[in-house]
Amino acid sequence: MALQNASEELMDHDEFIRKEEQRSRLTAELAIQKVRDLHLPAEVVPAPNVPGLGYKAESLYQKLLSKLLEKHGPSLPKVISVALHDYWLECWRCASYVQSCIDDKSMNNNSFTRTMATGAGYADSEGWAYTLYNAFADLVPKEGRKQGVKQLTGHEILNATDALTCMAVYWLNAASSEMTHGHVESACDLMHEAYDAITLEQGLSMWDEAWNMAIEHDREDLASKVRSDLARKAGLAAHAESHALKAEVREFWKNNISPLMSNDDAASILMRQFPLTFRTLSRYVSGFKNTVD
Repeated sequence: MALQNASEELMDHDEFIRKEEQRSRLTAELAIQKVRDLHLPAEVVPAPNVPGLGYKAESLYQKLLSKLLEKHGPSLPKVISVALHDYWLECWRCASYVQSCIDDKSMNNNSFTRTMATGAGYADSEGWAYTLYNAFADLVPKEGRKQGVKQLTGHEILNATDALTCMAVYWLNAASSEMTHGHVESACDLMHEAYDAITLEQGLSMWDEAWNMAIEHDREDLASKVRSDLARKAGLAAHAESHALKAEVREFWKNNISPLMSNDDAASILMRQFPLTFRTLSRYVSGFKNTVD
């Protein structure tokens, strides 16, 4: 009987994985179409300055723009467009995933999930900069995302540093325009996201520098520790979600989900119980596994 139950559980798990892989393919395809319907520009020419945002924001903008121009030169407008497409592609990929879960009733249909099932709604909930940042959580970008960026722009996918910096410049440009038209609240939102993008990019740079330093000193053990510590700190700093809700998620995971299940599979189950995003829950599970009682 135990052997039969184990076999049935394995079949259920295999079926779950198959459905999730199919869902991922379909959501990637839908995201590409959604972004294509946005008719985003093939090139985004950054302004020489950002009036209306103040001296500090202007100084920061000039620093970022100089950095990008030094690396990309006259191709920068195309590169910013690639970052913009990648950003919206991730917004709609995640939103389409939520919609598919609503459709098959694996997620509750309510005002929160319906909002999360739109590109803008998902990004507003998760944070614009964090949505793009989370797209780089995988060490190797998913094929669907790489193909999507290539189809939409004819350009290879950018690295995280370039994508985040380009979007910071894009959002500061937009903030300047909003401020000029008297839309102060919108301008502040855009500046906030630009600063988040910069903070995340700097965190990635510090991570890479520490890693390279450890390697140069031929200290693999130190390198692993540095990367582990930075990953833990980055996870703690990534969001300011409720600790109480996180505790509830951990308790449910501990009592109902095997620690042998992958982070993403566990996150898919947890999404049916808690109003949090797939990436957030997957990150939570990863942390839970490191602190199993």
